[in-house]
Amino acid sequence: DYLSAMGRLVEPVLVRTLGDVEDLDDIGETESVKLASLVRNFGSLEGLFADGTTGETAVGLFVPSWFKASYLPEILTGSLVDIEFLTFEAGALVDYTRAELVGLIKALFADTANRSRLLEKIESSEV
Repeated sequence: DYLSAMGRLVEPVLVRTLGDVEDLDDIGETESVKLASLVRNFGSLEGLFADGTTGETAVGLFVPSWFKASYLPEILTGSLVDIEFLTFEAGALVDYTRAELVGLIKALFADTANRSRLLEKIESSEV
């Protein structure tokens, strides 16, 4: 049906985008803002999965990586404190593995005591 077909079209785009960003070794501030903007633009696709009468969306059912991708801009533009909050307090980054979070943090932030502390916390947690 329509929603399944749309899901099969959108999912590979998000998976590829997530993988390509996660594979970057160094992401500067300008690049992180541009990448975040690109990923935010995918958000407009959610309307394709909305019920015409209620407006409720079923995007999460047909695009498994939707929620993971929706938090990527927050990681790309957030601070270490923001990422720590999203990971441990809000539980919002549950779709990211420890290795993915560690890789993104290393690519985004200079090697400081605060970065090391957060990396250690992530690596020793049940994230």
